[in-house]
Amino acid sequence: MGVKRPPGPQGNLIMGSIAQFGEDEPQFLLNNIKQFGKIVYFRLAYVHTYLLGDPELIRNVLVTQARKFEKAPLDKRILGKFLGNGLLTSDGAFHKRQRRLAQPAFHHKRIQNYGEVMVDYTNQIMAGWQDDAVLDIADEMMHLTMLIVSKTLFDADAITGSEDTAVTISNAMHDFQAVSNREYQRGFSMPSWVPTADNRLRNKAAVNFNQVMDQIIAERRATAVNGTIADTGDLLSMLMLAQDEDGSVMDDRQLRDEVATLFTAGHETTSNALSWTWYLLTQHPNVEARLHKELDEVLAGRQPTLADLPNLPYSMQVIKEAMRLYPPAWVLNGRIALEDVQLGGYTVPKGSTIFISPYAMHHLPQHF
Repeated sequence: MGVKRPPGPQGNLIMGSIAQFGEDEPQFLLNNIKQFGKIVYFRLAYVHTYLLGDPELIRNVLVTQARKFEKAPLDKRILGKFLGNGLLTSDGAFHKRQRRLAQPAFHHKRIQNYGEVMVDYTNQIMAGWQDDAVLDIADEMMHLTMLIVSKTLFDADAITGSEDTAVTISNAMHDFQAVSNREYQRGFSMPSWVPTADNRLRNKAAVNFNQVMDQIIAERRATAVNGTIADTGDLLSMLMLAQDEDGSVMDDRQLRDEVATLFTAGHETTSNALSWTWYLLTQHPNVEARLHKELDEVLAGRQPTLADLPNLPYSMQVIKEAMRLYPPAWVLNGRIALEDVQLGGYTVPKGSTIFISPYAMHHLPQHF
């Protein structure tokens, strides 16, 4: 007798639900949770997939029973070709080690300094805007976040001095993400040595990125005094200085992987979140007016700082609501069950894929 599966869409005998999934992935996931409940089964060709639509089940997979799952091989194949073994692709004890080493880079004092960088570059970008000019806000936000991430990650100033560095890395990231998106849509990733157009584009992007990062890291090491590099206030120097409990540090390749991961996490995702926020404000003028009122009352014309955030609750609500409606990551990296696991009253067999979708969860009427 086979394992009892949760309810879900029937799909095609051979390809399962690939066609329906490909039409509108986020909406497909949301519709199935609404129709079938907190755990849904469907098949994407040969991939047996379990979609979670309940916060406690998601906590089970990501926290309570996390050791029983690992990141999906497809994600590792697609993302690992550029991000290597960074935080987004690594698992287990190594992932925990990297989290420990990276944690000091996000200390409150560091975040405060990053906030000053954000304000400075925002002012510089806005200074170039003309009254009554028509702007593509998505392009503007992409440029802004590129400047901020480049400065906070490896102290590259794309406005005053290190434009080639920042732009080269940004272009490489753009090409990598474009290829990755196409591979996710296809559901497979060709080996890097196969001379497809996408592989050539990504391989070239990886070479360009690696050359720039290797040069930056080498320059930092060359300025070291008694083997210790200077802390320039950016994330790279913090990562280079970080030591594990046994005194070990990251080698150059791992540093490169983590910088690539952080750039990916902070560039296009943040840009998309900002673009959706501005769009939604144009659709809700009453919200925009209330937002302006709070900013005027609290800031009184001065520049914002990190210390102002507790006094800007409505501003925070606006950002959070925009990210609820249009989360930058509509689905998390898939998880693979390493053993048979009990979830929601069902046995999820070893080797099954788990889907978790912030977009779907954020649009369920029982929660919002």
